[in-house]
Amino acid sequence: MNKSVLKKLIAIVFASVLLVLTSHDHSLAKWAPVNSGTTRDLLGIWGSADSDVFAVGDCGTILHYDGTEWSSIDSGTTEHLRDIWGTSDSDVFIVGYKGTILHYDGSSWSSINSGVTCDFYDIWGSSETDVFAVGSSGTILHYDGTEWSQMDSGTEYDLCGIWGSSESDAFASGCCGTILHYDGLSWSPMSSGTDYVICDLWGSSGSNVFAVSKGGLILYYDGTNWSYTRVFPLPILGLYAIWGTSGADIFAVGSYSTIFHYDESTWSLNNFTHPFDNDLYAVWGTSSSNVFAVGECGTILKYDGEPQSCPAVYLLGEEDQRLDTLRKFRDEVLAKSSVTSGLITLYYNYGNQLIALLDSSPTFKIILRKILEIVVPKDKGTYL
Repeated sequence: MNKSVLKKLIAIVFASVLLVLTSHDHSLAKWAPVNSGTTRDLLGIWGSADSDVFAVGDCGTILHYDGTEWSSIDSGTTEHLRDIWGTSDSDVFIVGYKGTILHYDGSSWSSINSGVTCDFYDIWGSSETDVFAVGSSGTILHYDGTEWSQMDSGTEYDLCGIWGSSESDAFASGCCGTILHYDGLSWSPMSSGTDYVICDLWGSSGSNVFAVSKGGLILYYDGTNWSYTRVFPLPILGLYAIWGTSGADIFAVGSYSTIFHYDESTWSLNNFTHPFDNDLYAVWGTSSSNVFAVGECGTILKYDGEPQSCPAVYLLGEEDQRLDTLRKFRDEVLAKSSVTSGLITLYYNYGNQLIALLDSSPTFKIILRKILEIVVPKDKGTYL
């Protein structure tokens, strides 16, 4: 091994100690960029299967994924399309600005007269005969399988998100901390404890509901009260969408391609590959190993559940207590800054190369492992 390579190797290894990049779980999730074929903002995503996924966005954009690639579909409108939801591959709804509602019957898209001119922001339903669309000025429309009718929301604030566990248990959220609950008969206000715009909701049941806000808050409803935790240190950063496969596997996306993951006990940063990229506006998947996030300028990221390579884990072993120290420093110190989070990206980008170099020099591998064992404390309550 020549001196220049050795110097680079030492620099990367010590960067790894400072960067703290460790884990064999979702913290090292590998989100890969996918070619969308558009530069339009993508604002919603939904699908009926791994090979049947739609993304919608600005200026009437509709994209379809067949399991291999994304292609553009003629929507018949130039209005901004904000969200998409369906019950099957032949029953799909899209909502957008100026009262736009589109329906797909499995062969073609058609426009539906909503009877309103408001901007729609989200759509959800419990079945093909129980669908809700929410939008500006407190608008809520309900579809009973035959026609759309307007409901009394009791608010004039814009409503940005909707989700429910059943036809008699639904939640809507929006501006100024607004959260409404529907009991099958009427909508009533709930106390969220914040004034931030609550952008989206998702839950695994009516007593296990999560919401995200523009102030970087993640809210939680336990069936009785709403509470919240701040995951962004700066309120200028936001979270715009949330989705999960279960109460122990939830993704939240937002500013600068930030992705958080929840494992039923802790929210942690889930994506270190694109910390300075475009904002993400929607997230959805078919399973914990097939998740899409879409956003600004045609951004599509795909998660396949495969972990990224981590030299620290390679050197110390997955059960070493020092990894807890490294994770703590990574999540609570480095990841909080846009500057140091860029170093995290650098570490991951060169992880495989570093491991390959270590494999080629067993002696140097032993030396570096000893350095890590000396420099990094085992005590989880301390940092480096």
